[in-house]
Amino acid sequence: TMQTTEKSVIINIIELKCVEAYNEIIDNQIPWYIEWMRNYILPTFPRKVVIINPVIIAKEFRVQHTLRSFKDHCETLSRANARNFKVNPVSLITYRTDNNNISFTKEF
Repeated sequence: TMQTTEKSVIINIIELKCVEAYNEIIDNQIPWYIEWMRNYILPTFPRKVVIINPVIIAKEFRVQHTLRSFKDHCETLSRANARNFKVNPVSLITYRTDNNNISFTKEF
C-alpha cells in the first residue's frame, strides 16, 4: 500500500505467509523488496522522502521462544537509511484460525 503526502511517500511492503514467519524472509525477501523500492520507486519521487514499512503477516507461532528468536532476527535487517529514503523496523502480525474465524495479533 502507498500513501502520499506533500513531503513523503509511505509504502507498506506486506509479505503474507500461510506458515509461521521464518528467517529467510528477513535475510532475502524483505531486503530484495527494499532494494527494488530504492532502485525503481525512489527515483520517481525526487522531492519527497520515501518511507518503507516492512510488514509480515504470518501464521501464529506455536512456541513463544520461536517468536522471540524471530523478533531478534528481525533486528538484524539492514536499514541503511539515507536523506530521502527511510526503512522502519519490521512489523509482525500473526493470525490464528478457529473454525470459520480468523483473529490477528500485532506481535511487534
